[in-house]
Amino acid sequence: MANDLFEIIEVPTFSDERGSLTILDNIDKLVDWPVKRSYWMTDIKLPRGAHCVKGERKLYIMAQGSCLFKIFDGINWFEINLTGPSQALLFKADLWRELSDFSDKAVMFTLCNMGYDKDKYIFDKIEYIQYILSSKND
Repeated sequence: MANDLFEIIEVPTFSDERGSLTILDNIDKLVDWPVKRSYWMTDIKLPRGAHCVKGERKLYIMAQGSCLFKIFDGINWFEINLTGPSQALLFKADLWRELSDFSDKAVMFTLCNMGYDKDKYIFDKIEYIQYILSSKND
């Protein structure tokens, strides 16, 4: 599924009797922004997200396991079950995200276009909708 908001990217994974090797090569061909921050989540027991980060572009990679993404663009909701390690989810716009239903031992790796800035976070859905509406009017 690809659109102007987000895209699911297939990540090459090679498996044999030794295990699996997943390659995220030529990142500059996948994203049109420099990677400024990366982090990973492990031992995930509760839902995550429920926010938007203004100006953030992000590539989510399920290194292991799966999770359910609920994505809101201010009007429409989208649901994506992201499974690893051969899928990644690219955010191309300011989107509200809710992550849940993490599988046992899930590992999510994330690449971002910006460092952490608490002032860019929106945690209130009504405030997010107002932000999106005002962005479209600019």
